[in-house]
Amino acid sequence: MSESILYQITDQEWSTPDGHRWGPGTLCNARPESTSTGWIRVNQLSEHLNKPKKLKLIPGYRHSILASLLFRAHISIDSPVLWESRGEVVEESVDGRVYCEWMRPKETVRLPKISDYTRMKFGFGAVSKVYKDPKFQDYILDWIGGDARESGRAKTFIESTRKDIRKDENGYFADGESVAAFAANWMCYAAQTFSDINAINTGGRLVETWTANAAVEANRAAFMMKKNFSLENIAELVMTAR
Repeated sequence: MSESILYQITDQEWSTPDGHRWGPGTLCNARPESTSTGWIRVNQLSEHLNKPKKLKLIPGYRHSILASLLFRAHISIDSPVLWESRGEVVEESVDGRVYCEWMRPKETVRLPKISDYTRMKFGFGAVSKVYKDPKFQDYILDWIGGDARESGRAKTFIESTRKDIRKDENGYFADGESVAAFAANWMCYAAQTFSDINAINTGGRLVETWTANAAVEANRAAFMMKKNFSLENIAELVMTAR
């Protein structure tokens, strides 16, 4: 496998939640783990995954834009630092990240600044691919067009999308359609916060988090429903749209 340019988020102390300490040229290796991370992993490319001893692989993002759009679905950091790194990808995950047996940080780079409006378009764009309720599809078009941004309409869809979330007897999502509804539900909360002037001081962080959650869940729903789906393509579309 060839090396790839990847991106990783750390806190301002250059540490990751899984305990790795980052710095220019530092080699970070995967560590043994006793339990799985809980994510469904796609394209298992490494032979070691079939061995009894599993490794806790190192997550990263293929693009700096995706790192900015998605990282709050994965970690909670007040002052995020973005690193350009090199690594060898052995897994692609439905959580929007890739996983490596090792990564070598090169340098810190500027974390792309993305407006809440663009994050909303990204989240809605991802959800629109998997949650096909006609009224919700119309709501997305109206919201992006500027005609449906009152918080009351978002609240209405919070209730309707929640009704489409089905669980099995073990408390897990019953199917991909239920995960898609869950993703749509996250976007309703994001839309409500976006429109609520009373949330102006905290809304930015919430919009970042909830749109990221929606995109990750939409990606998971697409995998379960066997739909052709690319968060990278959606991010590129919303970042280049005028």
